Amino acid sequence: ERLLPLVEKESGVTVLVVDNNSPDNTADTVRAVQERYPGLLRYVHEPAQGVANARTRGFREATAEWVGYLDDDTHPHANWVSRSLEVIRSGDFDAFGGGYLPWHYYPGKPDWFPEGTSSLNMEGKKYGPMPADESAWGGNMFCRRDLMGRTGGFDPAAGMQGDKPGYGEENLFCDALRALGARIGQVPDLLVDHCVMPVKYTMRWHFASNFAKG
Repeated sequence: ERLLPLVEKESGVTVLVVDNNSPDNTADTVRAVQERYPGLLRYVHEPAQGVANARTRGFREATAEWVGYLDDDTHPHANWVSRSLEVIRSGDFDAFGGGYLPWHYYPGKPDWFPEGTSSLNMEGKKYGPMPADESAWGGNMFCRRDLMGRTGGFDPAAGMQGDKPGYGEENLFCDALRALGARIGQVPDLLVDHCVMPVKYTMRWHFASNFAKG
């Protein structure tokens, strides 16, 4: 909902909510917000579990030339929409990504909790091409929709699936983009706050996460 006032200022921008079997009242919440922001918000349900399936469904449902991604546990910074449109209009890249900062909304962070968890620090990085061995993060990323169609989308065998940790769908996607000759950029001032969910305050989650990362 924090995103919608930012979108309302720009023409030709809409928000698509992909509900990936969420067990809460997501559909009812979206309907209530749609009444407040008519025409800005669309809702679709993707029954195939997994973030890769949700992201692929998102670009296939979209109609604009570019698709931007936010995760459901992120808050975009105030310039997120305007900055992304500046980069798109510059013509510098075919896809680009920004960073994310930890957002400790829930209490209970233990003293041993690693400070860098749930963050992608882009401090010291410069606007420009992304290094060939790096990938954009799927929760703060933009890409030309026509190129996404040529890659086939995100690999459903990778990435988070419900409560099961999983990674790598963005890496495989960026590899596919580079194989097509796409220019991938990094935009350090394109930032979101990424909520640290309480499950990440447990050692069990860290063991499972690191195992999933190999």
